[in-house]
Amino acid sequence: MYELSEALGATGPLADMLPGFQSRAGQLELAEQVEQALADEALLVAEAGTGIGKTFAYLVPALLSGQRVLISTGTRHLQDQLFHSDIPRLKQALGLSARAELLKGRSNYLCRLRQLQAQPRDDREARSLRSIELWATQTQSGDLAELSDLRDQDPLRGRITSTAENCLGSQCQEYENCFVARARSRAQDAQLVVVNHHLLCADLALKEDGFGELLPEMEALIIDEAHQFPDILAQFFGFGVSARQCRDLGKDIMDAADLFGDVPQLKDAAGVLAEGVQALLGCFPFSRQRLDMSDVLGDQAFMQTIDDLIAALESLDKLLEDQAGRGPEMANVWRRSGMLLGRL
Repeated sequence: MYELSEALGATGPLADMLPGFQSRAGQLELAEQVEQALADEALLVAEAGTGIGKTFAYLVPALLSGQRVLISTGTRHLQDQLFHSDIPRLKQALGLSARAELLKGRSNYLCRLRQLQAQPRDDREARSLRSIELWATQTQSGDLAELSDLRDQDPLRGRITSTAENCLGSQCQEYENCFVARARSRAQDAQLVVVNHHLLCADLALKEDGFGELLPEMEALIIDEAHQFPDILAQFFGFGVSARQCRDLGKDIMDAADLFGDVPQLKDAAGVLAEGVQALLGCFPFSRQRLDMSDVLGDQAFMQTIDDLIAALESLDKLLEDQAGRGPEMANVWRRSGMLLGRL
């Protein structure tokens, strides 16, 4: 196995195999600090200037350490670059067989159950669903990044992926074909696992709440682009209610009502919820405006709209409680209605 100074040196294996590679004193110094922190199980905070080669400066010592290392990046794009480009090139150059796995949030993976349930709204979606069905039989990862024609903003994407709220877990009839479960299982045995900050924070929040974990136990953690981390932490350790959560709940209640066919009042209650969400959104002059809490509490119309939405959720929650024992679909929407009601 190579020494760090040799691996990153001017005549080392990286210089031999990687076109354009240049040995840099700053890169080697940073890599040595990372190597020492890994060996000592210590905390290292480092800032590297542009062009120093910080990615290789932490990847090379991580690979050479033999430890199980979790690497968190700022974006999915950087995740893909690390996993599909940087790590394979370094493994080849250093002659290592270390196993690496890529792990993203569940919204990046096809949900087979929701894909099978999805109904096209127009001819374009019908063509897309046929293409996705064919791809689903061939893909190993289920990562929607493989579908170049499916944009992140495509409304269809939200209907063929799951969320933490609507996932049925091991009770799902497609659990054996679950791409999220498979990805997490593969990550359990990897030396390097590449995630992003959102997934890392989701895992930390889950542990904080006492509900287990999403990520495997590792020996070391490297947070790249760490200046982005505080804002993302704030998102996960606060709590909120979004229009999308309410709309998704309403849709899944409609689907559950159709499944059983004998609870039409659920559809009526879901309709009232949708009206309440729309009314509350109408209280914001702009879609992304932030309002001060004191202004909100002093606005009687705004507070009345929130009270109406709470009342709609309370009615739904009572109806769903009576149906929750009929199957995992009903139990799931009842749990979610209670969660949203409590937060609101």
